[in-house]
Amino acid sequence: MLDKLSNKLLKYLNLHCAQISYSILELNEILKELAINIDLEVLIKYLTFLSENEYIDIKYIDDKQVCLAIMPKGRRIEEKRKEDTKQKKKTVGLAVIIGAVSAICGFLGALLGSIMIGIMR
Repeated sequence: MLDKLSNKLLKYLNLHCAQISYSILELNEILKELAINIDLEVLIKYLTFLSENEYIDIKYIDDKQVCLAIMPKGRRIEEKRKEDTKQKKKTVGLAVIIGAVSAICGFLGALLGSIMIGIMR
């Protein structure tokens, strides 16, 4: 399981790396765009962690650049995140529709009951 920063970093890498081949990224640019308060050494440790757990493959890394490719495991996590977001939106939409229909049915039932009571008197 990835922590919050690893997830954020992997999401960034998925957006900025080529689909199949290796990409060269500037480490300072990664730090700047992620807007996280860590230094270069910590970023390299996170990248190494992602590589050791087969989310990315690092061809080389120095104090300025990293050459890496996203592995299938890293791509699947991003795809799953997108699917989960879509599913959540569908679930919320369905809940709203069910709530609205229930409210309308309740109102119509109460209205019909009141009319029937008025007719029976």
